[in-house]
Amino acid sequence: MQASLSVELAQLPAIERLQLAQDLIASVTSEQEGFVANDAHRHAAQERMAYHVAHPDEPTLTLSQIRTSLGLS
Repeated sequence: MQASLSVELAQLPAIERLQLAQDLIASVTSEQEGFVANDAHRHAAQERMAYHVAHPDEPTLTLSQIRTSLGLS
């Protein structure tokens, strides 16, 4: 991304940046419908699960809490 575009985007109001981010994520998600995990993806998922199992008391957030913090609920 060009630096000037990055500066321009940073100057948008927060709600517009959030909408832009959601639109970008939706566009990527729609392209990923046929996504097939490769060995690296599976390995990363296994590492994350192992970390979670090893640290069960570490605080986590629910999807509802994340949405609330983003003002989406």
